Amino acid sequence: MAGREDAVETMFGPGGALAEAGARYEPRAQQAAMGRAVAEALDGGHCLVVEAGTGVGKSLAYLLPAALWAVDHGRRVLVSTYTRALQEQILDKELPTAARALGILGRSLRYAMLQGADNYLCVQRLSRLRQSPGFFEEDGHGSLLDELAAWARTAETGRRAQLPRLVPQPLWSKLSRDPDLCLGPQGPYWGSCLYRKDRERAERSHIVVVNHALLLSGARLPPYDALIVDEAHSLEDAAAGHFGVVVTSGRLMRLLDELRPLPPGFPELAQPTSRCLAEFSAFLEEAARAHGWPGRGAEPGGRLWEADGKHEEPACLAALDAALARLCADGELEAKAEEAVLTLRLAHARLAALRADLRAIIEGREEDVARWVEWSPAGVSLRTSPLDVGPRLGESLLGRGVPVVLTSATLASGAGLRGFKAALALDGARELRLDSPFDYESQAALLVQDDLPPPSDDKRYVSALTRRCREIVSRVPGGVFIRFSSWKMLRAGPARLRRSI
Repeated sequence: MAGREDAVETMFGPGGALAEAGARYEPRAQQAAMGRAVAEALDGGHCLVVEAGTGVGKSLAYLLPAALWAVDHGRRVLVSTYTRALQEQILDKELPTAARALGILGRSLRYAMLQGADNYLCVQRLSRLRQSPGFFEEDGHGSLLDELAAWARTAETGRRAQLPRLVPQPLWSKLSRDPDLCLGPQGPYWGSCLYRKDRERAERSHIVVVNHALLLSGARLPPYDALIVDEAHSLEDAAAGHFGVVVTSGRLMRLLDELRPLPPGFPELAQPTSRCLAEFSAFLEEAARAHGWPGRGAEPGGRLWEADGKHEEPACLAALDAALARLCADGELEAKAEEAVLTLRLAHARLAALRADLRAIIEGREEDVARWVEWSPAGVSLRTSPLDVGPRLGESLLGRGVPVVLTSATLASGAGLRGFKAALALDGARELRLDSPFDYESQAALLVQDDLPPPSDDKRYVSALTRRCREIVSRVPGGVFIRFSSWKMLRAGPARLRRSI
């Protein structure tokens, strides 16, 4: 077997393992350079920041040396992306290619993917929903739930993308995995848990693909010996969201959904749960109106939170908390059904966390934390975020003593990579910048329009922009991707284009 160093050096060449394993492979000097740098970072235990332009082939440039390093040393590499689309691409396309290339070199690569909780079907929540009184008559999803239950009995993964049928989002929100509600090994559903199967597969793998949200969530991931962060330009935003808090009516709704089957056995819950969601939603909407929310149907927006002392925690939360606390302190509670007892205690802990997050927003005074009200088609949310996530990232993620590679096509600014490194407290990281192999001068054009009406003039702007898009589409061979800057334009532009093309 050739040495690993020789394999890394030659695999990207015209006659290398990647050319033999990948269809239509074209050697690129930038890809080979990145592969060598990643291999050196892994071997030396360094932190490396790589900006690689479009077309370099970043995924394979880090996957191949990482796979060799993991297989040869019996280690595990965690690869994190920001988008689900890139996760799926790496799992379905890039990793099979990497596995074929390693097979040519006499190695066997094992890999897996883990996604965030809301991407998995939860057999516990599915079972409860099927048993929920009146659900079938109310929502008409009985046959779909039966089909999902039958499928889950033999499925190897619970990822939403693998389900046999499309599940509408309102129903999915009642079926997806929720770590706060999971009964775990103590509950009756652990043996059939589909997430557990994916988790066990990940623990047997050399490379595990996750996303930034899961990476930062504090979830118990398989131990890893190196970390590669793709789409690293989004890591700071993902960290800001993770280290902050978000309060929505959806959080309370999910908690109440779990409590819904319990009042027959615990009548004390009937009154505090009956109108809790409506009162809490009204509180959020009133807070939004006080900060300039025009009302439902408005364009997405938000305002900084004004700490004026006018907003207080709605009484419904305290009433529900008190009812749950009394039940959890009841000496006879243990005599009840074990599953119901666990549900009550988990709900009590979850409500306490919701109340603490709400107080952090309406009562907080820290100067290094931003607080704001946000509204979108999904509803109103209250949010906080630290102004500087670098130190926290350094402590919780990037300061673990394992080699770290961060890469994206867009990391540098006027000061090169210095700004990106400073934002993530990576001042000592090594740098590599690679241009794109594409010939932009002969294969691309930039068109700047300086004669369009101002966007504030909705009707004229939409009409003029649509007309210009129609002209471009008629002159460009092949497909055209059009990206709009607002939901309003996304709704209006395509509708006009469809009528005119």
